[in-house]
This record gives sequence, C-alpha cells and structure tokens, in this order.
Amino acid sequence: MKKTILLIALTNFAFLAVGQNQYDFNNHVINSSFGKCASTTYTYDEVGNIKSKTTTIFKSPVIETEQLSACTGDEIDLKMSTVNGEVHWYDYEDSEESLRVGEELIFTLTKDTSFYVASVDGECISKKIPVQLTLLPSPGIPVIQKQNGILLTSAGAESYNWFLDDELLDITDNFLIPQSPGTYFVEITNEQGCKATS
Repeated sequence: MKKTILLIALTNFAFLAVGQNQYDFNNHVINSSFGKCASTTYTYDEVGNIKSKTTTIFKSPVIETEQLSACTGDEIDLKMSTVNGEVHWYDYEDSEESLRVGEELIFTLTKDTSFYVASVDGECISKKIPVQLTLLPSPGIPVIQKQNGILLTSAGAESYNWFLDDELLDITDNFLIPQSPGTYFVEITNEQGCKATS
C-alpha cells in the first residue's frame, strides 16, 4: 500500500505529513504516535528541489526479557535496550515522574503488575510502551494425612518431593511409607512450575 506524502509550503513555515506524523520547520514532531522528538534530513538537487529525505524516529525501548510471568515471591529480571537516550520506568502511562532510570529492573512479583517504559534524552521522549507481568497460579499448600501407616498428600500436582528432616528422599509419588523416625514434609509443583510446601 502506498503512503501519501503531503508537502505544504507557507511563507515562514512548512509541514511535512506522513500518516499521523507532522514535522515543523525545526524538524521536531508536533504530534506522533512514536513520541515527542524526531529528526528529518533532506538532500537537494542543484536547483534546490528536495531529492530525498531521511526521517529518524525517536524509538521506544525494546523488551529483552522473554519470561514475563513468575510464581509468587519470585524475582523477574526485566531488561530493556534502547538506541537513543536512557530507559525510564513509570507506574502509569501518563506519569511524568519515572520510578527508575536504567535498562534493568529486578522486581519481586506478588500480583499482576504493569510498568511503562520509554526512551528519554533531554526533552525528547519516545512513546511509552507497556510491560505486563503476570502472576502464575500457586498450588495450594499440601496437607499430609496418615492412613494405615502411609503418609498421603493430595493428588493432582505435577510433581512431588518428599523430605525427611530437610533431606530430599528419592520418592516422587503423592504417598510415602515411612522407613525411619523423623519429620516428613512434601513439596509439590504445579504445571506452571510454582511450588508449595506442607
């Protein structure tokens, strides 16, 4: 599909409009879905006609972290990269004050959480992009019951690890026949990889 480029010459002012982006004579974006600043470089032929133009958009950061979900209490190491300015982190899209400046944010997840990030260089700021973190469901705390000398816990977990006095046993079923005296407990893992301990 072709884009229509419209050039309107005025006495002291010219607009170059490409889609929704409008540039003033200082080559700063007035209204853009890309952000607050951009620059345009023109080349001219021998009689002064525009031969070509190159527009550099002030780009938003790029998310480098692939895993944007975690279990309760797990840390997510969020990493961004930018080709212009510094990465600023915000609570909300319309926030003016940033929470943090830097390409990395380590966050402990306790609920679904959103951040917004933008590239900032002086007065130039890119479009803020959302980063959505998702809390994975945790398994319920397993309850151990004793029936006829066998320790049982609820079925339905993805995996089971039994311990005797903090030592991992080679038992991965939802039941255990005690062989030695001591304190037994079980750690279960659900299909999302989240754990819970009795």
